[in-house]
Amino acid sequence: MWPDERVVRFVNENFIPARVHVKEDPEAFKKYGEKYNAHWTPTVLELDPNGEEFYRTEGFLPVEDFLAQLMLGRAHMDFKKGKWDEAEERFREIYEKLPNADAAPEAL
Repeated sequence: MWPDERVVRFVNENFIPARVHVKEDPEAFKKYGEKYNAHWTPTVLELDPNGEEFYRTEGFLPVEDFLAQLMLGRAHMDFKKGKWDEAEERFREIYEKLPNADAAPEAL
C-alpha cells in the first residue's frame, strides 16, 4: 500500500488499515466518499472502531510529513478519548521526532 517501510510499520502498529480504491472499487469509493465527505484522493481517515472520524490527511505528502500527520492523528484520537497520558506521550514523540521541532516558527 505504501512504499516506505516506516509508514507501513507505523500504520500496522497503530491502525487496522483499509483501502477503498477509486478505480478498483468505484461503488465503495462513492459510498464512503459521501459518508465521510472524502472526494479527494488520497484521503487518509483515522477512525475509531465505531467509524467516527478523528483525523484526516488529504493529498500526497513527503514521507516525513505523512508520518507526522499519522502520528498527530493518533495523538488526537487519544486526547479526544480522554487518554491523557497516552496523548501527552504521543504529542511529545511528535515534537522530538519532527525535523526542526525546536526551530522558531518563522524558521519553519
